[in-house]
Amino acid sequence: MQGEERVNRRDRHLLMLVSELSDLREWEPVGSRMEAVKLQIAHIEGLTDDEARRIEVMAVNWRRIHPSVRAFYAVWAKRDTTVSVALWRVLNVGATQTPPPPLDGWQRGALRRLWTETYGCPCPFDLYPVDR
Repeated sequence: MQGEERVNRRDRHLLMLVSELSDLREWEPVGSRMEAVKLQIAHIEGLTDDEARRIEVMAVNWRRIHPSVRAFYAVWAKRDTTVSVALWRVLNVGATQTPPPPLDGWQRGALRRLWTETYGCPCPFDLYPVDR
């Protein structure tokens, strides 16, 4: 019974974490993890501790991004490869011991340009908050 209670607590925690990422459900790297959590909760397939930790890291990093930047990423990650690459790196900071590589100048420029085209003004926030 105690093991079952632990699993249920873990499942609830995972469900809470993926709900924080729900704006990204249409972006494959997050959508597939959401599906894996559903299978975990349905006892169809289990998640490894490493997979669960990755989901937690992604949710924590997503929370750290300014809400305006999250909205930008939620819309563009599934449409634009540069945005997708940047978001993948941002969400995975801390998932491994190796920090993600910096974005190339052209990638940073593409992010800024897309923001300006979308919102009509330069972004007042860091679009790639990894280099701190």
